[in-house]
Amino acid sequence: MLYEVRAEAVKFFNDIMKDKYMKRMFITRMEAPHDREDEKFTWHKSARRYWDRFMKEHGVFATCGASKAVFVFEDMDYVIKVPFANDSFDYCYKEVWVYKEAVEAGYDEVFAPCYILGHYRFYDGDQPFMFPFYAMLKLDCSGKSIARWAGDSNAHLYNSKESYDADSDDVVEMMDDYYGGDGWNIYDVVDWLYDHCDASDLHGGNFGLNKDGRPMFVDYSGYGCSSFDPCMR
Repeated sequence: MLYEVRAEAVKFFNDIMKDKYMKRMFITRMEAPHDREDEKFTWHKSARRYWDRFMKEHGVFATCGASKAVFVFEDMDYVIKVPFANDSFDYCYKEVWVYKEAVEAGYDEVFAPCYILGHYRFYDGDQPFMFPFYAMLKLDCSGKSIARWAGDSNAHLYNSKESYDADSDDVVEMMDDYYGGDGWNIYDVVDWLYDHCDASDLHGGNFGLNKDGRPMFVDYSGYGCSSFDPCMR
C-alpha cells in the first residue's frame, strides 16, 4: 500500500517539476513562511488560479498549516505531507516519531498513522533541492462531518470552515465519550502527548474521523519545537 502511495506522490511531484510555473511556485511555497493570512497577500490572483487549476486537474486539494504543506488526493487513502524548508525543525518527522511512541504505549488507535516515504530530489537550474515527504492516513476533517459526529450540544464549535472554534478541552471532552472505559481514557493520552512527546498544539482542526467514524488526532507534532525536542534525543 505505501509503495503505491509513494509512487503516486513521486508522479505528482514529477508533474510539478515539468511545469516551470508550478515548479517556481512550489519552491516559493516550500521556502517561504506560510500561514493562512500570508497566503492572502503573497500569491497574485493569476498565480493562485494557475496553482488551483493544476491541483484540480490532478485531483488534489492543497492546504497548509504553520509548519507543513498537505496534499490531499481524491483517490488515495493517505495524504502527503511536506515540511516547510524555511523551518529548521521537521514537524512531519515529529509526527512519525509520536506515532511510533504511541504504538509502543498502546495509544496508536487515537492517532492517524504517519510514515516517511523518502526524499524527493530535483534541480532548479544548477541548484539542487531535496525534501522529505510523508504519508498520513486520510481522515474526514470537514466541519460539517465533525459537527454531525459531535452532536447538537457541540455542533456550534464546528460552524467555521476550518473547525478551529473548538479548543483542546472541547476536543478531549468529545473524544472522551468515545474512548472511555478501555483501561485508559483520552485524558491519559493527552497527558502522555504533552509530557512524553512535548506536543501541545491541539485544537478543533487537529482531529478527524476515519472511515468507521472513529475520532483520531491528525496533526499531532505540536509547534515551537527545537533541537531539544524528545524526538531528537
